[in-house]
Amino acid sequence: MRNIYVNESTNPIREIPLSTTGGIALIAVWKQRKDTWYVVKPWSEKNVIEALTPRQFHEAIQNGNR
Repeated sequence: MRNIYVNESTNPIREIPLSTTGGIALIAVWKQRKDTWYVVKPWSEKNVIEALTPRQFHEAIQNGNR
């Protein structure tokens, strides 16, 4: 799962911009050491909204939920 999110140079993507259906901007931040995606408010990694495993993150993106 963790190799799904790569850019053109095959480097893992560390941050993915997201938004809610209500238009709230969020960022998904990958933390390799913890093997976890953290959904946070922009410019503030201290305000974690949700922590997801790679599988949970992939399913959330594919299904458009969470």
